[in-house]
Amino acid sequence: MLRWHEDHITASGETKRGWSRSICIGPCEGLGAFTKKEAQRVAWENHLSRLDHNNRTPQSILTVREFVERKFLPDHVAYKKHGGKEYYASQLPFVLDGVPDKKLARGGKTRFKSGEEPPSVTRRHGIGEKRLRDVQREDVQRLVGMMLLRGYSTQSAKHVKTVVSAIYTHAGREGWFSGPNPAKFVNLPEMERATAHALSFQQVVDLLQL
Repeated sequence: MLRWHEDHITASGETKRGWSRSICIGPCEGLGAFTKKEAQRVAWENHLSRLDHNNRTPQSILTVREFVERKFLPDHVAYKKHGGKEYYASQLPFVLDGVPDKKLARGGKTRFKSGEEPPSVTRRHGIGEKRLRDVQREDVQRLVGMMLLRGYSTQSAKHVKTVVSAIYTHAGREGWFSGPNPAKFVNLPEMERATAHALSFQQVVDLLQL
């Protein structure tokens, strides 16, 4: 395993020295085991040499949820029009908390009878509790994949991918994150659009008469 010292941005916005996340170099026992020198060579060639050649932006140790609440909402979403604010309000629970075990009704709300208390919703695979710096493409791919398995449309999954991308774009722009956007290479199936059926002129006349 490999890790190195790097600068971190704390919740207060200050920069301090800390450890990177751990990276697996290779096996130390069994078939294909690395010697110490081999592990050091791989660590240098694949990771440490790149650190020396690149001016790395300090990584935030805030969780995604903390960054959204402290920076993304007041600095980005707050300046959107009403429709934009509603859009993020409906999609952020999927991003932060995950996919409901039971598919929600249109608009992100569960269906329940009048007078009943809304049932609690268990969500899984959200990235809200992960540190901003630790989220990988695989985390976002799992999130949108579970949405598709739960019966959500490709368009719904695309919305969630778009919001994740917007969060990391804002984090990079503000200097809280460097590196590839984890939503960039997330795969989604092709969207199947419904065929539009237009009424004929005579059908419109008949409809108006009715």
